[in-house]
This record gives sequence, structure tokens and C-alpha cells, in this order.
Amino acid sequence: MLPIIFAMLLGAVDFSRANMIRNTLDNAAFEAARFATIPGATSAEITAIAQQTLDILSIQNATITVIPATIAGDTERVTVEISVPLRNNLYASSQLLSGITITESCSLTKEQFAVQTLE
Repeated sequence: MLPIIFAMLLGAVDFSRANMIRNTLDNAAFEAARFATIPGATSAEITAIAQQTLDILSIQNATITVIPATIAGDTERVTVEISVPLRNNLYASSQLLSGITITESCSLTKEQFAVQTLE
């Protein structure tokens, strides 16, 4: 009976960690996309913002993708996509969740300002 309870406990810990990772990915994608809406933001800065959020939970092997890769002045929409394999990020290293990759993304419209000159 004790091994069954212990296995259920480890499973609950892994599912909780997976949910925490998913929520953190969602938040990191949103924060990075929000930063991307600021005129002049670069892909490197956007990636760094997302990575800072992921570092809070020590999430490893994340793939952060900014679409478009080069943000020009006329870019209207920016998408940040983050993928993380659960294999290296679980506490109990459950075989049940180890083959899963979680992906979250956020798309926001970039702020555009009309510039007028007064003469």
C-alpha cells in the first residue's frame, strides 16, 4: 500500500510542476510580447525578457522564438513562442510526463505612433 501512495505522491508533484511550468511559459510569453510592442524593441531584448521570467523557476532548455525575427518600424504584430521539454524540468522525473513538450505563445499588436511636425 505504501508504494502506491508514494507513486501517487510523486505523480502529483510532477503534475503540479508541469502546471507551474505551463503557467510560467504563458506569463513569460506575455511579458516578452508586451515588451515587443514598445517601439525600438529588438528580438534579443525580447528573448532576454522571456528568459528572465523562466529563470525564476530554473526552467531549462527553453526555446524562445520571436516572430518576426527582425522587428521593423512597420511591423504590426509580434508573436513570442516558448517551448520547454518536461524531461529536464520535473522534480520527480516521472516517466509519464518526460516525453512531453509544453508550448505557449502570445501575440500582441505593436504600438504605432503617428509623428507630426509642426511648422
